[in-house]
Amino acid sequence: AEDAFPPGLKKLIWPENNKHSAEKVELGKQLYVDKRLSRDDTISCASCHDPKKGWSNGEEFATGVRGQKGGRSSPTIINSAYQDLQFWDGRAKALEGQALGPIQNPIEMDMPLEEVVAKLNKIEGYKKQFQKVFSTDVNADGIAKALAAFERTVLSGGAPYDRFKAGDAKALSEPAQRG
Repeated sequence: AEDAFPPGLKKLIWPENNKHSAEKVELGKQLYVDKRLSRDDTISCASCHDPKKGWSNGEEFATGVRGQKGGRSSPTIINSAYQDLQFWDGRAKALEGQALGPIQNPIEMDMPLEEVVAKLNKIEGYKKQFQKVFSTDVNADGIAKALAAFERTVLSGGAPYDRFKAGDAKALSEPAQRG
């Protein structure tokens, strides 16, 4: 739920122009794993930000379409909702500002926005979901907002240390508290 946060994390403030909804998060999750967002249907967001690899890629460099190697590893998206600036160099503001970059990048997913929008609008399920969530057909703004909404839910916290810092004195043993 929007108000449920693991111990150790501050309450997340959702942007005014992208309020939380379960349907939007679900749409974003579907887009996140959909390889059809890439030029050759081989790469999804999850290819480089894999939940099985700490929401990163576990490699020195990210691999995009046609086996192309980028110049950096993929940063984790865990708790990225709390970061004002995105990408390694901070060139994008908030998750919404980051979401469309990899889709368009010729080394990553290589899909111009107008092409990915047209491609997804041909998929009846996406058209219906976008109508339900945004009251529009598929568009770039909706793709960005849905992806950001899903990524905003990828949170860590709740570890024994987090619970201890949140006030649970029994979450850490006495030796652990001593360090």
